Amino acid sequence: MKRNLKVSIIINCFNGEQYLYFAVQSIFSQTYSNWEIIFWNNKSTDKSVEIIKSFKNEKIKIYNSSKFMKLYNARNEAIKKSTGDIICFLDCDDYWDKYKLEHQVRVFDNADASLVYTNFINVIGDVKKSKGIKVRKPSGYIPKLIFKRYLVTLSSLAVRRSVFDMYQFNENYNIIGDFDFVVNTSNNFNIQYLHQPLTYYRRHEGNYSKKNINEEVKELKIWLYEHSMYYTSYELQPISEKINYLELLILKQEKNLFKLLKFIFFNFNIKNLIKIIINR
Repeated sequence: MKRNLKVSIIINCFNGEQYLYFAVQSIFSQTYSNWEIIFWNNKSTDKSVEIIKSFKNEKIKIYNSSKFMKLYNARNEAIKKSTGDIICFLDCDDYWDKYKLEHQVRVFDNADASLVYTNFINVIGDVKKSKGIKVRKPSGYIPKLIFKRYLVTLSSLAVRRSVFDMYQFNENYNIIGDFDFVVNTSNNFNIQYLHQPLTYYRRHEGNYSKKNINEEVKELKIWLYEHSMYYTSYELQPISEKINYLELLILKQEKNLFKLLKFIFFNFNIKNLIKIIINR
């Protein structure tokens, strides 16, 4: 590697004790060693702070929020405390392959990249359910391509500090803030994709987005409205389809057959119908 770029790893935590130790241990297992952890304790009431303190390492900097903050507000505040050239994010329930930082820093060294994201493996509870996404994802200046199938997990993303001089997370969002950030930055910055599955994305019943689907629908509808002047309806179609799928999912979970059939009749989408039958 040409330069010893420092990486700041942001961990925003609210009651994340269940998987936190495993997440942090995956950082200490990295083959790349020039990093710091910015641990933002968002008023946790469980043993999360005890767990992070148990590592007893000067690379870990703990900040206790004076009040509970919305997720992307907390992330912006944590970034302000960081000192790295590169900013990464690791959610408490996710974890990394040991080569993740090494490979990403190498891309920053050798390419005109401002953001680097990796392939990821789905983990259901404690069981790996995939070998990573098979189809290669796009690189470059790619806002319109991102819409087709958004597959950037925040825990896979590394961002140059200079990007945050122009953009922050939109604090009005509580679920889709990372999607909004990646789409907006992709208009002006080169994004590179690593096909190696270097991130493990854990899905479980405690996932905030899984428990708050109505909120995600509301945020996506606001986002769609605000961006309709910048993109065509054809380009935004995948977002509309996702909203359609989530609304189907809500009706399925409510077990209201009449409303579900009525929605399918007026908003028929064969892909989403198949997904709702097989999925979740």
